[in-house]
Amino acid sequence: AMVRLATETDAEMLAQLNIAFNGPGDASLEHIRASLRENQQEVVIVDEANGILTGFLCLQIKRSFCYDTCALEITELYVQPEYRRQGIASRMLLFAEEHCQKEYSCHGLELLTGDDNWIAQAAYRAAGYAPDGELHLFKPL
Repeated sequence: AMVRLATETDAEMLAQLNIAFNGPGDASLEHIRASLRENQQEVVIVDEANGILTGFLCLQIKRSFCYDTCALEITELYVQPEYRRQGIASRMLLFAEEHCQKEYSCHGLELLTGDDNWIAQAAYRAAGYAPDGELHLFKPL
């Protein structure tokens, strides 16, 4: 298996993984292609084994005039069920951290996960992520 940055040629397989993860109808193939090509605010990382994408990670680059450095947020992390418990998520997280240290001046990575998603929480804690005292709020519009 190999962890790497996604390219436009990964669009078809990423579309399938996204449907498995987020359900159908969220993003067309054209949207995914265009985003991989043009979106400067997002880094997409994939794990590939024998020509198959086993998982992906999305990282958002948030910039504000208020801070000298950017804030980096992992917004999506998915591994296909049959490839889980093989360290793929950990390898993608490590790749993301190393990529960010190389490319951006930032203080760290942040992420949100479900407060009842114990499996994800355990994986993130094992990778060195911890609650930061922030409270995530949401208002539907």
